[in-house]
Amino acid sequence: MITSTWTSALVAAAFVPSIVSAVPHGGHSPGKGHGIAADDFVSVDGFKLKDRQGTVYLTGLNYWSCMNLAADDHVGGNYSRFITELDQMKAHGVNHLRIMAASEGAPTHQPFRMYPALMESPGNYNEAIFVGLDRCLNEMSKRGMRATMTLANEWQWSGGFGQYVSWATNNSQIPYPSSWNLTANPQRSEPGTGWGNYTVEGVDAESYGNFTAYANRFYTIPKCQEWYHAHISKILNRVNRHILNASASEQEHTSLLNWTKQNRNEKQKPSNTTQESNSSKNSQTQERCATKPPLSKHNDLNHKHKPSTDIPMDVRTDAQDCQDQEGAYTPPHSDPPCAQTDP
Repeated sequence: MITSTWTSALVAAAFVPSIVSAVPHGGHSPGKGHGIAADDFVSVDGFKLKDRQGTVYLTGLNYWSCMNLAADDHVGGNYSRFITELDQMKAHGVNHLRIMAASEGAPTHQPFRMYPALMESPGNYNEAIFVGLDRCLNEMSKRGMRATMTLANEWQWSGGFGQYVSWATNNSQIPYPSSWNLTANPQRSEPGTGWGNYTVEGVDAESYGNFTAYANRFYTIPKCQEWYHAHISKILNRVNRHILNASASEQEHTSLLNWTKQNRNEKQKPSNTTQESNSSKNSQTQERCATKPPLSKHNDLNHKHKPSTDIPMDVRTDAQDCQDQEGAYTPPHSDPPCAQTDP
């Protein structure tokens, strides 16, 4: 199975546009699916993305379940559904998918998350799920689709920072915030087909603040950082057995557009105010800026693109705070907290 107590409605809600652009004359349309050549990486030209066909215009969706769906049946995969969905997305002009390249497991069953996990415990991987990730990139490439791969997650639905902290603290209990429980009432008449309800803060859920306080310990526990960096190295150097060049690693796969180092970083708010203090913000920003492992030059668009620091305040992000501190930049549409800069 792909999820534990997730609802099908939540799966559908995940399919929202990540980047949607009209296609001006002279660019190539996302509707014209074409296989991606083995050396046709996307490059940055000013404020445009380009491949060999010309300017690249992206129409994208979040497809977080890709590696689990593409895995074999014995680990809960559904290959026929995976292929059908890719074909449907291609037919509707989608050419960019944001997929997970990380999920973390626990020694005991945990709710509200992808299952089985890619990393079952620190450094120990489920090869069957890794094969699913290989297939994702290969099948996307056949359809002319580019991927953004997410390498970690603030949120509990993939294990995420909270699971790293739990591993590092003797498998301590994660204080899950209000989450959708597929098994709760009300239920559809056919079991397992949907509905459910949210868990309730103070009853069977912790506060959002308690969860983020726990999860954000990820930044300050050395073991968490060690495991996280090792995971990124594992992904970068994974040999994809489903592409023509059997010696090629994931970072050399041309369907890989770029990386999201961490999904949805959330700052912890002090309990005595609704606004975060400057000192708290600066402290957490410094922690996030310190968490910036090197990525491949082929598919780290931040590495290729360092635009002006003159960015309007309405599109400034935490990444801009990082830039102010150390010259790193992440485009406003991207999730990484800080970009890797040239030496």
